[in-house]
Amino acid sequence: MASVERRSTSRRPQVRYVLGNRVCSGDLVFQGGRPVLVISWRTLDWKRIPYICITLDADKLKASARSDVYIYEGDLTDSQAANETDR
Repeated sequence: MASVERRSTSRRPQVRYVLGNRVCSGDLVFQGGRPVLVISWRTLDWKRIPYICITLDADKLKASARSDVYIYEGDLTDSQAANETDR
């Protein structure tokens, strides 16, 4: 079965953020009540788990005009993303 067929049909909220000079997006999940930006997912034992993720500052996460899209106004750097994936 193709991975597209195994994926859930429910949409996760999206986070828009600035990295360098680019606007990027990722999935928003909550772990222990804290917002987490998930940039990449992997499948382990037929379950989708966050692979590359960054814990966000909740005070800098703002709602947008769309109910399923949020804007992160904090600073994200390549080194911060690399440090989070090492954990």
